[in-house]
Amino acid sequence: MTSHTKAAYKAYFRIRDTDLDGKLGFDEFYDLCCDTYSEPPTKQQILAVFEANDVDHNHKVDFEEFLKFARDLPPIEELFRKEFKKFDSNGDNLITKSEFQVAMMKLGYLFKKEKVTELIDSVDTDGDGKLNFEEFIKLLPTMFK
Repeated sequence: MTSHTKAAYKAYFRIRDTDLDGKLGFDEFYDLCCDTYSEPPTKQQILAVFEANDVDHNHKVDFEEFLKFARDLPPIEELFRKEFKKFDSNGDNLITKSEFQVAMMKLGYLFKKEKVTELIDSVDTDGDGKLNFEEFIKLLPTMFK
């Protein structure tokens, strides 16, 4: 796995870590699986996969454990596309600064407007002050190193 791909998975992992403890508990892992697959596995199947990936048996999946599971996930671009749609609250295929700030707040990250502007400007190649999908996938891995 390239360092770029690993950074992308790290960003996805951090987005899915809703309690911000650096690990995925079963509920977070379950939600990830339900959001990922068009026909999600049963709760029992997900529990079996969770337990198989919880190598240290601490009832949490850390990032290194998650990376092994990630081989069975759809391509990272597909996972980011689903996250992009969650951030894009009005469905116009662009994420405004406000949409980005609200989505990050729902994930537990509080950014001042100035920080949001700085983050978006750092990848805003077309200069419209918004994130298109390509800009979004460039930004996330840089945020969660």
